[in-house]
Amino acid sequence: MFLEKLACQVVRDDEQIVANVNLTQILRVNITNGGNINFSFNSINDYKNGVGALSSATGVGASSNNSTAFFRTDFSVSSSSNWLLNFGADQATFIGTDNPANLLPLNNVGFTLIENGVYNTGAFSNLISPLTGDFSAASVSALLAYPQTLINKGALTNAGDISDNNFTIFWQCGTASPQGSATNPMNTINIINLASSPVPDNYIANIIFELEAQ
Repeated sequence: MFLEKLACQVVRDDEQIVANVNLTQILRVNITNGGNINFSFNSINDYKNGVGALSSATGVGASSNNSTAFFRTDFSVSSSSNWLLNFGADQATFIGTDNPANLLPLNNVGFTLIENGVYNTGAFSNLISPLTGDFSAASVSALLAYPQTLINKGALTNAGDISDNNFTIFWQCGTASPQGSATNPMNTINIINLASSPVPDNYIANIIFELEAQ
């Protein structure tokens, strides 16, 4: 009795599907509060002491009218990549609306910048801000003309959502703050003591926030 060997051929078939990962660039800056800051000098005390916001227990921005509700800007950044935020006034000085010949230097307005989000600040963290002493509550920086780098990444990524990147600016005007930024101090002379007294007018400047992917 003889056994025959049968050769079995394996039958295969194949198909393919396409897996597509589409990474859309997300880059948003959102001002949630304080889109219009109004410094009203209505008394001699305002001219002598300034008008502004208390940004911390250290007394930064202490003045005759220091409600944080009126003199703060809250904003957040959502970005899928590293980012920097450019910032500054759209002109070299404040300009009077009653008479455009009336000018007021930008450095009579100062601000502090606070990080409220999850990310850490400083040179070896997620966020840096050399303009403001790296988010120091004791550092008051003068308003400058655009463009200035307000926030940049540190050694770590600053890509994230609004829980990571959430900020508050506290504004003050004419306070002659002694807690000035070492690199960019605001005017240390009160409005009433300026060599050239400003003409009564409504002085205005637009402040630009421009978010840029890195």
